[in-house]
Amino acid sequence: MEGGTVLQDIGLIDGSNPEPPNNVSPAATVSGLSIFDVAIQLRDDLIKGDQSLVGGRDLEALDIALENILRYRAEIGARQNRLELHQKRIEWDKTYTTELLAKNESIDIVESIMNLKWLENVHNYALRVGAGLIKPTLMDFLR
Repeated sequence: MEGGTVLQDIGLIDGSNPEPPNNVSPAATVSGLSIFDVAIQLRDDLIKGDQSLVGGRDLEALDIALENILRYRAEIGARQNRLELHQKRIEWDKTYTTELLAKNESIDIVESIMNLKWLENVHNYALRVGAGLIKPTLMDFLR
């Protein structure tokens, strides 16, 4: 893309000289298997015109750098899968715990009403039996 500043922003090229071949930032060094280091090394070898380095060392370094990227990408993918599995497990645990709590602490309205009516009937029956046993006398009214 014309006018992009990505390479300058990450420190690979020098902003004072935007045109190749002399725009590589002195802070950007070729040190290992970083894809950016390999790209700089490949670019320098292409500018020199050294086909043996481009076809041998640079392509091998590029392969190693890409394998390195793929390895880290696979590791991140595995971590993401484990995270998603843990998230699903937590959601399931939350649902199960909520259902279990509802079963343990909630009441059945229909059953509660039936029990209340049964207790009312037993109470009324006991009151009637008690009233039948104790007949009021004339002395009860005089007191």
